[in-house]
Amino acid sequence: MPNTPLLTSLVTVLAVLLLNWGDPVLAALPAGSAVTDGAAILRNALPIEQKDLRQMQATLEATSKVVGSSKGNRWVALNEAAASSQFLVITRKKSILAAIPEASRQEGEALLESLGETVQALGDEASNQNIDGFIDLRRKSLKQIGDLEALLVNDFPYTIPEEFNSLPRLLGRATVSIKTTKGNITAVIDGYNAPLTAGAFVDLALKGFYDGLPFTRAYYKAATPQDLKADTSTQQPRKNVKCLWKSVFQRKQLLFITKPLKTSVFTKPHQSSHSPPLAHSDGPIPTRL
Repeated sequence: MPNTPLLTSLVTVLAVLLLNWGDPVLAALPAGSAVTDGAAILRNALPIEQKDLRQMQATLEATSKVVGSSKGNRWVALNEAAASSQFLVITRKKSILAAIPEASRQEGEALLESLGETVQALGDEASNQNIDGFIDLRRKSLKQIGDLEALLVNDFPYTIPEEFNSLPRLLGRATVSIKTTKGNITAVIDGYNAPLTAGAFVDLALKGFYDGLPFTRAYYKAATPQDLKADTSTQQPRKNVKCLWKSVFQRKQLLFITKPLKTSVFTKPHQSSHSPPLAHSDGPIPTRL
């Protein structure tokens, strides 16, 4: 005789699973190589849709793969990229300026004029096959494109849910200067893509939470033949070791000075008297920006 209660339970569980079974959700990394240039990541993260500037940006960024290539005649591709950029600056000037808010249009016109001169010089360097000059001018032109794209952002384009009204937020971007005993770092805090995380970071920096804070620096170290020989704890040969991450603890005195960009608004909600005090003992604080 079958176990009737057990069978009933199994049928009930299966019925619940089937009723709540939705469409499968797929997750995947975007195709192509990962973007590792910080300036390019910031340009792509701006909430804008001006197709002419985006096309020019993509064309010039794509030349980074061609510059170091030894296959074929790279100068043909570099000349084409420079010519395409010149064409867009000349023929799409009105549409680009029309997309810039009126308050920033005069600044945008000056930037666009300067960009036109830069891409023209870029074409000259490509024609003369001067790789160093081409790289320098490409970097300059992309910086000018990024500055133009930043002018396109008027007000903060997203709505933050009301349940987060009590949290600080950064509605735009801010630069942070980090002074350490090993040198200085300048970081751009992106509130467009993470307004609450960025706001929390800036809020803590303004409170002096990071002043004098020691932190851990991690850097990539390629595996050496010695690394591949044996594990000193087990005396067993290491297998499938391709690289190691070596963490080095260094005490670095931190001093944060925040300088909001002109399109940024940092909002600090009312601080409750019952808020817990900020405290931290020795060691790193993981912060995701």
